[in-house]
Parts: sequence; C-alpha cells; structure tokens
Amino acid sequence: MPRTLLGQGASDDGESALAWLEAVLAGTPDGVLVIDRSGQVVLANERYARLSGYRRDELVGMAVGDLDAVDNRSGVQARHDDAEHVAIQVFDSWHQRKDGSVWPVVVAVTYADVDGGHYVSFVHDASSRHSADNVVRLAADRYRDLLAGSTDGFVRIDADDRIVEVNGRLTEMLGLESDELVGRPVGDVSALYGPPSLAQRLDAARSEAFERFTTTVRPTEGKPFAAEISLTSTGAEGGHVLAFVRDVTDRVEAERLIREGAERFGALLSGTTEAFCMLDTTGVILDVNDEFCLQSGYDRDEMIGRSTTDLASVEGLEHLIELSLEVLEQGSGRSETLLRRKDGTDWPVEISATVSHVEGGRVFTFLHDISERQEAERRIEALAFSDTLTGLPNRARFLDLLRDAISARPADGAMLAVCRLDVDGFAAVNDRLGHEVGDALIVQLGQRLVDEIGDGGVVARFGGDEFILLVTGLADRRQVDAIAGRVLAACRVPGVVDGNGYPLSASMGVTISPDDDGDADALLRHADQAMYQAKSNGRAGSRSTTRRSRSRRCVAVRSWLHSNVRWPTTSSCCTTSHASSSAPVVWSAPRPWCDGNTPTRGCSRPAPSSR
Repeated sequence: MPRTLLGQGASDDGESALAWLEAVLAGTPDGVLVIDRSGQVVLANERYARLSGYRRDELVGMAVGDLDAVDNRSGVQARHDDAEHVAIQVFDSWHQRKDGSVWPVVVAVTYADVDGGHYVSFVHDASSRHSADNVVRLAADRYRDLLAGSTDGFVRIDADDRIVEVNGRLTEMLGLESDELVGRPVGDVSALYGPPSLAQRLDAARSEAFERFTTTVRPTEGKPFAAEISLTSTGAEGGHVLAFVRDVTDRVEAERLIREGAERFGALLSGTTEAFCMLDTTGVILDVNDEFCLQSGYDRDEMIGRSTTDLASVEGLEHLIELSLEVLEQGSGRSETLLRRKDGTDWPVEISATVSHVEGGRVFTFLHDISERQEAERRIEALAFSDTLTGLPNRARFLDLLRDAISARPADGAMLAVCRLDVDGFAAVNDRLGHEVGDALIVQLGQRLVDEIGDGGVVARFGGDEFILLVTGLADRRQVDAIAGRVLAACRVPGVVDGNGYPLSASMGVTISPDDDGDADALLRHADQAMYQAKSNGRAGSRSTTRRSRSRRCVAVRSWLHSNVRWPTTSSCCTTSHASSSAPVVWSAPRPWCDGNTPTRGCSRPAPSSR
C-alpha cells in the first residue's frame, strides 16, 4: 500500500499502521477495493480475491469497470464520482469473476480525499439474499397463479373485516368487479349475507383457526346457489382471514337426491313383506329391515355386525356358501336354503342376492319365507303318494319303493317279501256299522301293521280293506313265516271304536324274491293270487306262492278247464256266444291256455271266488 494513503506527515509508525490496516482488511467479511480517481484498483483484500478468483496482485492495476458485469467503465466511474458528494454511496450490481461467471453484490463506496483522492469500495456477496429473493418472488408468482387458476372463489379479509384481495373466480361468482369488492367491509357485500353470513363466521375462524360452513350466495345476476365457505386464519398481518368459496350446488342436489332415495328405499323396505338384509362382500350384516327381525326373531342390533353363516342350519350352510360364491362371481344369485330363527326353529327361505359396487361393495339380499309353499308341496305330494284316510303310502308310492328295493337288493342272497292282505268280510262291517266305524277300524289296523313291520318294512293301503306290505333284508323263509304270523295275530285283535269292540280277521298272500324273480308288477300279482288262495282255504290265514306252486296251479287250471269247459261248436274260439239261454258265457278275450286251435269244446269262465 502507498505510504501516502496513511496520511500526511507519516512517521516511522507508518509501518505499524500499515500492519494494522492489513489485519483489518483480512478480517472483514466483505471484499474491499481501493480505487484511484482514474478507476484503477490500487489495493484489494484477500476476501475479494477469493470472491473474484483473481490474485491480489492481479487485481492491482485493473480497471474497476472490468470487474463490474452491469455497467461499462464510464458508468462505474460515474457512480464512484457520485460518492464524492455523499457520505456513502450504496448500490446493487453484479461482478464478474476471473472464470467469466458473475455473482450478485451490494457495493458501498466512500470517498477519501487522500493522496489526490481515492474511493474505498466495500463489496458484499449478495448471493444468499438473491436466492431468498428468488424464492419469495417464485412463491408470490405461484400464489398469484394459484388464485388465478382456482375453481374456487377467494377473498382475503383483514383484521378490520375489510376485503383486501379477491381472485377472478370470486368476481365471476358474485357478478361484481374487483374494485367493487376490495376495500369494502365484508358485511356490506349483500351477495355474502347468507344465512349464515360470512361476516358472522370470521370471529370463529380467528379463534379456531379454521371454520367451514355451507350457506347461500346471492349474486347480482342469476339465481342463488349453495356455497361451501372455508375460512383459515393466517395468524399474520394482524389477523387476516383467507376465505375460499366453492359452488356446491351439484353436490347439495346430489345429497338431496341420495337422501330422498334413502328415504324411499327405507319406506320400501319397511312396507315390504320380504325380509331384507344388506351385507358387505365378506358376508357381514350391515343392516336389516323390520320384516327380517319379525321373521327371524332377532332384534336389529343383534344382527348388525354378525355373519350370515351364523343364521345357517347345518343342512343349509353349504347352500349358503355356494350362493355367496355365485353372487360374488356373477353379480347375482338365487337359492333355497334352511336358516335358523332365534328360537331354534327352522326358517326355510328363498334368497335373492345382488351385488352393488357402491361404498366398496354391498350385497342386497331379500329372503322370502317358503314355509307355506313347502307345506303345500308336502300336501300335494301326500295326496299324490299317500292314502288320504290312513296317511300310509298309496299304490303308486308303494310301486316306486318296491322297484327301488328290487334294484337295491344285495347279491348276498337276502330276500324281500311282498305280502297282500285283505280284511275278511269287511264289506259286511261297513254295511252293518257304517263307514265311519269302518274307516276307524281301517286306520287302527293300518297302525298295527306299521307297528308289527317296524322300520325295516313298508305298509301301504291300496284302498278299501286291502293292505300291501314290503319287508326287506330277510335271511330265510322262516323269517317270512314269523312275520306273517305276527301280522295275522295283530289283525285278529278286535278293533275298538267309541268303547265298542269289533272282531277282525284277515287273509294274506305272500311272494318272495328272488325265488319269485318277477318285476314289481309281477310280484304284486303273485301276492294277490296267493291271497285269494288263502281266502279260498278258509280265510284268516296266509298262503305263500313260489315258482313251483304257480306251475302246479297252472297245470291244475288247465286240467280243470279241459274237463269242465264245453267248447263252442264254431271254429272261432273265445268269442261270446248266446246261442241259447242255457249256454254258458264264454270269454271274449283269448286266455293263455287257449290258442284258437283247441277242439270244439265250450269255454266257460270259472265262478269268481267270494271274499
């Protein structure tokens, strides 16, 4: 540094002062340049050297205008010249480093009238301040863009409840210009009167920091609309409040429609005679109607949150699971199953379920009680397959059971027996005592037969005084004889009606399979034949038929016919003849023992046996 810069009349103490000055320049956080009146650098500290990338000796002699990236030399010189007339000149600028890059600076220049006049420039690195300014500027730009592009109206209100700022969307919503709003008390803006009004909610927003409410906005033109206003207290600038105004007309209308739909839906479910429950997709019950509670016996609170499987019976659980899978896969389903009421009784239902994708998936389920239908079906089946007087299987049902038994008969030689039973002289009982007594006796006898046969057999009524029995799983004929004996003994027990006893007896014919290898109809026919043989032998007994006995009987019948039947003289056999009053009646249909070529001997029908 030139000694003259230390002042006139410097002594030997100048070296010491120079050392002190160097220490000050080295310790300052800012760069320092000493510039002569021609604009050349005569001194630079180490801080500026580091900021600029030059060495200190490179800076000495440079024109300060070469360091400034904003102004040319003359402009820089002019700003320094201005510093002669003020205590200190401060301005923002940009300096250029040795590598060509630039950085923002704040320059403070003072003039020292020393050694012909010098300028001392303190150069402060403003990079951090410039970055902060950029952030603030960027935030401000984004804030303005956000308000300009928002679909919600915006208004900023100061602590005195005056409007400070609005966005374009709010002016559109209210039908007012910005200058008609800014500066006015918010309570004077009739469009925001409500109820409730925006002004009434500002204090609540300032105390709670946030407030949201729905009100009615009345623009200067057009019809009023529903608006949701959200208020936020900034806590800055003395209590400013930011208000966002959103048009929620569509939402309010949708909520109204949903509410009305829910009310109609609730009225529908309350008035229907069908039980209803709403489930989630895991089968958890979310809601039920009154009819569901009435039919199931459960209260509504007892059902909500429970699984539908809690209602299923052991028999109905599999059906319920299958229906659930079908509904989830196909969107709907229908099935009949058996549920349990709260009291443990059966609840047969037909379930119709449909999936809705609202609220993450809901299953709407209607349950129709089919108890009456099932009872009607049982009555119809009973009429079709049961005897109306005794409740026993009728002929059609017995034949089905007999065919099933023949098909299922094991190959181990087990037998089954078909027994045809006819009450002896029952027509006379009806004639003498009346049909009411006769019916009562038939019912009693049917129950006795059921008791004797037990679970291993079937007792059916073929009408009138005829019963038919099926017994399976027999080991030998002795078992058949034992059963026949017990059955006939039961039939001989007098029937009691109104305290009066009436003696009974019955005749029974039996055929046994596989000895009799005929089908169901053949077995019935053979048992019938055996029953008539029992009657012809004196009644109150039983008779069994086998293939051998049927063969012997066939031979006997043919022998009797040839010996006792007079054949017609015409060559046409088996036709009806009325040649004379004394001529016997001949059969009009061929019989197995008549082939049409038999010699001309009369063919007379045997007299039917009396029951």
